[in-house]
Amino acid sequence: MKFNQPEEKTPRLSFRRRFLSGLKRITLPRLRFKKPKQVPLFKQVDFNLLREDEIWPGNKPGLSWRYFFYFALTLLILAIPFKLLSYYYLARPDGLRQDVIAQSKIALSRMFSGSQQAASGDLSLSGQDFSQAADSFKQISSELDQIDELVLTFAALSSDPEKKLATQGKKMADIGIKTAELGVSLSQAMQSFSIAQSGEDKSLSTAIDNFINNIKAARGQAQDLSSDLSSIKTDRLPTEYQSAFNELKTRSQDLIIALDEVLDFASQAKELLGVNQDRRYLLVFENNNELRASGGFIGSYALLDIKSGKIKNLTIPAGGSYETAGGMRVVVPAPDPLRLVSSLWYFWDANWWPDWEMSAKNLMWFYEKSDGPTVDGVIAITPTVMEGLLKVFGPVDLQADYGVTVDADNFWATTQAIIEKNGQPELYQSTSNWGKQLPEAVRTNQKIAQPADKKEPKKILGALFDKLLSDLPQKLNSQTMPELLKMVSDDLNQKQILLYFSDSKLQQKAVANSWAGKMKVAPDDYLSVVDTNIGGGKTDRVIKEKIDYQVTINSQGRLEANLTINREHQGRKGEPFTGLRNVDWLRVYVPQGAKLIAASGFSTPDAAAFKPVSEVGDINATILATEMKAKLDSASNTKIYNENNKTVFANWSIVDPGQTATINLRYELPFTLREGINKGFWFWIKSLWSKEKIYRYSLLVQSQPGALNREFAWGLNNQYRPQIIWQYPENLGIIEGRSNNLTPLLSDRYYYLLFKD
Repeated sequence: MKFNQPEEKTPRLSFRRRFLSGLKRITLPRLRFKKPKQVPLFKQVDFNLLREDEIWPGNKPGLSWRYFFYFALTLLILAIPFKLLSYYYLARPDGLRQDVIAQSKIALSRMFSGSQQAASGDLSLSGQDFSQAADSFKQISSELDQIDELVLTFAALSSDPEKKLATQGKKMADIGIKTAELGVSLSQAMQSFSIAQSGEDKSLSTAIDNFINNIKAARGQAQDLSSDLSSIKTDRLPTEYQSAFNELKTRSQDLIIALDEVLDFASQAKELLGVNQDRRYLLVFENNNELRASGGFIGSYALLDIKSGKIKNLTIPAGGSYETAGGMRVVVPAPDPLRLVSSLWYFWDANWWPDWEMSAKNLMWFYEKSDGPTVDGVIAITPTVMEGLLKVFGPVDLQADYGVTVDADNFWATTQAIIEKNGQPELYQSTSNWGKQLPEAVRTNQKIAQPADKKEPKKILGALFDKLLSDLPQKLNSQTMPELLKMVSDDLNQKQILLYFSDSKLQQKAVANSWAGKMKVAPDDYLSVVDTNIGGGKTDRVIKEKIDYQVTINSQGRLEANLTINREHQGRKGEPFTGLRNVDWLRVYVPQGAKLIAASGFSTPDAAAFKPVSEVGDINATILATEMKAKLDSASNTKIYNENNKTVFANWSIVDPGQTATINLRYELPFTLREGINKGFWFWIKSLWSKEKIYRYSLLVQSQPGALNREFAWGLNNQYRPQIIWQYPENLGIIEGRSNNLTPLLSDRYYYLLFKD
C-alpha cells in the first residue's frame, strides 16, 4: 500500500510539516506491514517505562553476584567453540594450521576448566586457568598475524562458508584473550575478600579497595570485549550460532551495566560498613514463623557498632525485646488489632506496616523512647537468614554451654525450644516431626536449665552469634564468599533482609536495589496481601497460603478484581508452637480508589478478648490517623482506609489446625484499560500514521517481607475482547481466558499486557 501524494505543494508549509510529509512517504510503508511482535517498539517502550518508574528490579541487570560466575561460562558456550580456529588453511602450510588447532584445543580446555572452577566457587584455580587460557589465545593471535590480510580480504568474498568464517579468526582469538582476562579480573575481585590468607592481616577497607580496583579492570575489559563482539560479522558465522551470538552481544552490554552497579555499590558499602565513619545499627530479629507486616515478631534485637570496617561491639540483650519495656518513658496506645494482646504499644510490636521505612522509623522512635541510643539505621533479618548462614559456614558447636550443635536443619526448633521452654518441660517430649528436629540434649533437657533460665531466655542467640563471628576469619574464603554473596543476594531480593539508613545516599541505594522493603508506585494495578499474626503462636510456619487473583475486563473496558485467599493450617493440634489457632489481621493493599463490592470468609475474635482502649498518649493521632478513620463495610465488617497511596481492605482471619479458611474480595478497580504505552519518540512517530489504538494493563504484586509458604496465580477474563499483542513475562500464557498456574510468591512480581483494537 502506498500513501497518496498531496495534490499540490504549498510553499508556505512549515519545515515540520514538510518533514512529516516526507517521513510518511519514505519511512512508513516499510514499517506498516510488520507484525506487532516483529516491531520491538512495544517491548522497548515497556521496559523504558519500568526503568523510569523504578517499580520492577527485574527489568535491568542490577547487582547480581551470580552474574560474575556464569557470564564466563555463557560466553564460552555461545561464542568460543565455533570450530572457528580449525579452518585456518588459507595461504599457509598444514603445519601452521595444525599448530593453531592444537593451541585452540588447549585454550578452550583451560577456558572450560576456569568456568567450571568459577561456577563451583574455587576462584583461585579459576583465576589460574583463565590466565593460562589467555596466554594460549595470545599465542594463537600471534600465529594468525602471519596470515596475509589481503588473502583474508578476498576470502570474505568467497561463497565457501569455511573461508568466510576464517576471516573472523583473528577477531575471535582477540575475544578469547579478553574473555580469559575478564575471568582473571573477576576471580581476583572475589578473592579480595579472602581475609583468612596465611600470614596476611587484611582489613575490610583494604579488601574493598582491592575489590573495586579489580572490578574497574573487569569493567574496562568488558567494554573492550563488547566492542570486539560488535565488530564480528554475524552473517559469516555458522547459521546455528548466529542467534546465540546476537544474544551474546546483548549479554555483554548487560555485564557492563552490572559491573557499573557493583562499583557503585562497593563505594557505598564502605560507608555502610563504617570504613570512613563509625556506624551504629539496630539489628532486629524478626521471627517469620510469627508473621508481622514487615517480616515477623521481634523477639530479639542487637546493637551493632562498626568501626573502620570491623565489628567492634555486638550486644544482644539476654532478655530479648521485652527488656526495652523497663526504660520506656512514654505510654502509647496500641493500634486496635494489637489490643488482642495489649492495650499499649511497645518496641516489639512497632513493625506494624509492610513498608519497611515506616516500620523502621517507628522502631527507632520506640527504641530511643526506651532509653536506647540513636542509631544510623535498622537492619531486619529472619530465621531464614540464620539458616542460610549455617548452610554456608557449617554447624556451630555450642556443646560446652548447651550440649548441642546447631545446624541449618535444627536451628529454628532448637533455639525456639530453649527460648520458650520456661516452665514447659513437655516441649522436649514431643515425638512429632517437629520434636524429631531437636538434638538429643534438648529432648532430654541436658545442660539446658542454667544458661537458659527465665531471666535470660535469649542468651542462646548471643552465644550463636558470638561463635559465628569468632569463626568467620577462618571460614570466610574464596569458596565460601561466593556462596555467602549468593545467599545474601537471594535473601535481600526475597525480603528476608531489610535495610533502612538515616544516611540519604545509602537509603537511596537500598531503595534503588529493592532492598529497602518499600511499597512501590504502580502505574496501573497493584496487589499486596499482608498477614499479621496476633496471639497465634508460631503457626505461620505451617500455614500454606494460596492467592488467586482474577481480573475481568467488561465490555466497556472497566476492570473488576476477584481475589481469593486460601489459608490452610497444616499443623497438628497440641503440637508445641505450631499446633495452635492462627489469628491473623489480614490487610489487602490495592490501587487507591478501588471500591469494595463484596467480602466474605472473615471471622473475628470474641470482643471480650480485646484489652480496653488506652486513653493515654496521642501518637495515634499522627501515624495511625488514616487507620483510625477507616470506614466499615457493614456486610462484612471489613475496614477500608487509605495508606501509602493505596486503598486497604482489612479484617480478621482465624484458622485452626487441620482447617482451611477461604477469604474472597471482589472490588472494582479505579481505572479502565489505559490507552497508550509511553510518551516517547517512537510512540509519537507511530501515532502519526496508525489508526490502531493500543491499550495496556499492568499488575505489580508485592510479596510480604518474611513470608515463605505462599503461591500466587493470576488470570484474565477478557470480555472486552481487544487482541493481546504482547505480554510480559513471555511465558505468561494469557490468551483470552484465565490462567491457573500457581507459582511461589517469594519476591515481587510484575505482569504487563498490550492490547490492540
